[in-house]
Amino acid sequence: MIIYGIVTGRIETPKELDQEETTAPKRGENLIRSIGKAFTILELIGREKELGIAEMIKELGWKKSTVHRIASTLEELGYLQQTPTSLKYRLSFNLFTLGNLTKANLNLPGTALPFLQELQRDTDESIYLGVMDRNEVLYVEHLPSHHVLQPLIHLGFRAPLHCTAIGKVLLSALSAEDARRLIRQTDLKKLTPNTITSPRMLARAILGIRRKGVAMDNEEFHVGIRSIAAPIKDEMGKVIAGISIAGPTVRLPMEKLKGLLDILKATAESISIDLKSKASPNFTTKVK
Repeated sequence: MIIYGIVTGRIETPKELDQEETTAPKRGENLIRSIGKAFTILELIGREKELGIAEMIKELGWKKSTVHRIASTLEELGYLQQTPTSLKYRLSFNLFTLGNLTKANLNLPGTALPFLQELQRDTDESIYLGVMDRNEVLYVEHLPSHHVLQPLIHLGFRAPLHCTAIGKVLLSALSAEDARRLIRQTDLKKLTPNTITSPRMLARAILGIRRKGVAMDNEEFHVGIRSIAAPIKDEMGKVIAGISIAGPTVRLPMEKLKGLLDILKATAESISIDLKSKASPNFTTKVK
């Protein structure tokens, strides 16, 4: 279980944050100032979309060395990225991923579980729920099949994006620019003879997944295992997770796997609708 916490305290202005701490903090002022400054910069760039060092100095009133040090650190940690032409900073995709993980931990597993259980009963194959975390798939729910022969992927397991069905669904939900950037940052390791290791071929596969709304892993992660995946969307229509049906090739020949696409997509849509209804009390939908 992943738990996120927020340190609360008195809200300080940028200039107050830039002052050196000379006395012990009073009650309610238990802040680490450098962390406070880092979040101030992230929030500022989030509002303005893109800022250079000089613009941040003008807005915050901090020393150039302070702004440069924090911005460089956030870039090194992967939470800011610097555009090659203007050299200005903008938020990175890591923050989007972190937001999705927070949503997933708060709402997703509990909401999805009844639908996943029904899907598992209907297919009698292993069912997975996964989210993107640190450029990997993190499996946050797993319902095993009743068969002896089944995938050995457990709750909390991490897997590459480029060779798993859920991973490719999550990649397909990114903008073309973000997908290209993430592919460039990823080691497209060859795990089986079917693993896609060419960035160009992977980009082409992602385009097809965007059009179809589903992804397939045809023995790309493990020899002898196939899976299909569909996206789950939040109340804003953004993809925050994926669900998959997985099993051995001896039980899931290609024709049978394709025959499960409709029930998989319907389950993903039902979970998405339920998430939206819980996020928006006034939202209603009629199921025909």
